[in-house]
Amino acid sequence: MRLTPGSSLRLLLVSLLLPCVLEGQVTSDRIDSTCTPTGIRTDVRPDEDGRATEVSVAIFLVDLTTVDDVARSMTGDFLVTQDWTDPRLAGLEGCRVPLSTVWHPQLDFLNSGNPTPKDSGRDDQVEIGPGGTVRHQQRYYGSLATYHSL
Repeated sequence: MRLTPGSSLRLLLVSLLLPCVLEGQVTSDRIDSTCTPTGIRTDVRPDEDGRATEVSVAIFLVDLTTVDDVARSMTGDFLVTQDWTDPRLAGLEGCRVPLSTVWHPQLDFLNSGNPTPKDSGRDDQVEIGPGGTVRHQQRYYGSLATYHSL
């Protein structure tokens, strides 16, 4: 594998920025009866009137453990952050609730060796911000394949 100055810089920037991202996202550790979503169907999207639910996804490379140029794959540790708005949760600002109690998008990794979730103790929870903004963070470990020359 040949690293160009640009690719080295990108990896360096991700590793420098990641601690800031991880530290700055926690809104609250509050989980109590006032933080329980009630009357919300988890199988119904927030925009049930037919509009698409907009979801922002960010993927951070935490650690690159192997690169196989012949197989065109890499193995690593990734942090995936998803953000969306669910107005039904607007009254729960500052709460952290179980993922199973709210609607959430499903992720599929294409061209992958099935990255598996890493348990950090908070992966099965979402943070709720102002106006029902929702954030879910999950770490994955595994291989990803590509048709591009690595």
